[in-house]
Amino acid sequence: MVLSNFQSHDLMLMFASVACIAVSILMYVYNRSVIAIILLIIGAFGLRIFMAHLDPYLWDWDERYHVMVAKNLLQNPLRPSLYSNPILPYDYTNWTANEIWVHKQPLGLWQIALSFWLFGVNQFTARIPMAVEGAILVWFIYRIGVITVNKNVGYLSALFYAVSFYALDFMTGGQATDHVDYALVFYVSASLWAFIEYRQHYKLKWFLLIGIFAGLAVLSKWTIGLLVFPAWFIVVLSDKEERKLIGSYLLILKAFIISVIVFLPWQLYCLIHYPLETKYEMAYNSSHLLTEVDGRGETKWYYLEQLAHNYGPPVPYIIGFALLFMWRYIKRRDYKIFIFSTLIITYFLFSIIAATKMPAYCYIACIPVVLAMGSLLWCGQQYIAKRKLLNIKWIICLGLMLIAIFSINFYGIAKRHSGYDPNNVYRINKVRYTDYFRKIKNEMPKDYVVFGTQPGWEIEMMFYTGNTCYPNIPDLEKYTQLKARNIKMAIVKSDKAPDYMLNDKDVLKVSAFPQ
Repeated sequence: MVLSNFQSHDLMLMFASVACIAVSILMYVYNRSVIAIILLIIGAFGLRIFMAHLDPYLWDWDERYHVMVAKNLLQNPLRPSLYSNPILPYDYTNWTANEIWVHKQPLGLWQIALSFWLFGVNQFTARIPMAVEGAILVWFIYRIGVITVNKNVGYLSALFYAVSFYALDFMTGGQATDHVDYALVFYVSASLWAFIEYRQHYKLKWFLLIGIFAGLAVLSKWTIGLLVFPAWFIVVLSDKEERKLIGSYLLILKAFIISVIVFLPWQLYCLIHYPLETKYEMAYNSSHLLTEVDGRGETKWYYLEQLAHNYGPPVPYIIGFALLFMWRYIKRRDYKIFIFSTLIITYFLFSIIAATKMPAYCYIACIPVVLAMGSLLWCGQQYIAKRKLLNIKWIICLGLMLIAIFSINFYGIAKRHSGYDPNNVYRINKVRYTDYFRKIKNEMPKDYVVFGTQPGWEIEMMFYTGNTCYPNIPDLEKYTQLKARNIKMAIVKSDKAPDYMLNDKDVLKVSAFPQ
């Protein structure tokens, strides 16, 4: 049985969360919208905590690097480092093995560090910020749907997102590039929500939040976090009255300046304190636009093909109809222009212009997609309601529950994040090696530098043991120099371990890696 592969406490949380969502659907069908959305957010948060707890290890790309840097940020939040105490020379351009780590913007890493400080340091607590963001995103989606269409589309869109397998799978750290990309999605979505609220109420707090959230989005990854501004600009140009007023453009400029005030200080700080690394990473990040980086070149249709991966297998076949219904249902022209602009800008930029392509790049435009799917579900609900069948509310309720269960995809979760699949060699090895790291943690004082780790596992070993770890072994000359510097050394037992280290009583011998 699929569910038997989960631990009992995980199952309890999962069942409680699904039950919460089921009751939420029931409340929605019976027009108890406030209770429905509250229960949906609680259930969504529970599901995300469930997912965050499933994998007792760190994923390769790029979770292990993000959490290692976040752990080091506990020592100094303004000094992001991978190797906080490098003993051997390193290449500052190699972000998988250097010291100062400005390969990514800091906000997502600061969030992980804050979670570590509050709840302790482990892979589960590293994922808590994503779970919190995921639950809040359900509210953002609901509010955007309520304002632009109605409470029904708001709820159905939020439900679609709450139970989306891809959104849930992010919580495990197993989707590229995990914490950082999800923080970007969250803050971009927050800026879009703030814009919709501002256009609805025209209050100062929403105006300020547009700039603040956009700035935080940049601090999460990079300048695509400013998506709200070109979409806003298109809204102004599309209105024959607004485009004549200089004040319309000044509003955009003021909000943009607020975002700059948020994200610019960190860029200047890094340029002053870490100029070499920062200039290199800025050039490297910019190269993604015109150059295929790390072999990540794909066809122009890549992100349309990714719709099934990002939103579910049926979505590529129905998204066109869903977008048409969304256009029909959205009440105001400026909302239509804005929401479609965010979608078109994102897919045009990453499909046509950007040479490097990654699975989650276009996920920052998840709001228009889930709103479109909510519109399609609302159309379906209206069609069923017109049939005037007996127990129509229970039919709608049962249908939504089945869609939710199908979307969550417990089989896919079990296959990817439990012992259900005996051929999941990646997970089997990850569990074995992580257990090994936890075991040897007590064998080594923290001031020892460990050499001879298996290549590719040194970052996880550093995270779980607290020691500085290297896969390479110093030659005799380098070993002698380290001895002269009174560096305490440890060597992992293997057939590659040299005699001059194995025979040195001052060198700590560490249990061999599992075979």
